[in-house]
Amino acid sequence: MILHTINKPEALSKCLAMIGDDDTVLLIEDGVYLAASNALPVNVSVKAIAADVVARGFGERLPENIEQVSYEQFVQIAVAATQTCNWF
Repeated sequence: MILHTINKPEALSKCLAMIGDDDTVLLIEDGVYLAASNALPVNVSVKAIAADVVARGFGERLPENIEQVSYEQFVQIAVAATQTCNWF
């Protein structure tokens, strides 16, 4: 599993073709704005940093298919991944 971290909406176009079915996408910082779009792949696990979701005013409006995670969970996900790709 590759962990793809996306920190701004524009970065999605750079990595979309590289996201595999077994990969995880983690929305961080301004990347959480992608939660409001239909641009995210539907066949992969998508997560978002909870603190970034709250800081940008999404609160409880995050789609059900996007799991909110803490920074501690982020570390666990990164450790479990075979590779991490950061997209800016």
